[in-house]
Amino acid sequence: MIFDYLPFILMPFILATGVALNLLAGGARNELEENAPEYANLLYRSLAEQLLRRAYPVRVLVLFFTPVPPAVKGSVAALRVVFASHLAMLIPFVTLFLFNWLRS
Repeated sequence: MIFDYLPFILMPFILATGVALNLLAGGARNELEENAPEYANLLYRSLAEQLLRRAYPVRVLVLFFTPVPPAVKGSVAALRVVFASHLAMLIPFVTLFLFNWLRS
């Protein structure tokens, strides 16, 4: 059945969007810190927080629900798209993985 193999099919895409998210967040950091330093301080986590909590480099609530300064709308829009695509693949992966685990 396809549901048995779908988590393994989704895994490379989840890893690719995770790498893209980290690279895009790192690349946009300089622009955000130059043009909107207070927004960048809200948006980005510290390296220690990322490593110790295994968290994403950006805070989700700030990314999606805080008003964006006009100077950095393009970079934040790109971050939103990559993060949303990552979550769009991660949620079915976790759901199907748990479904298969509980079914067996």
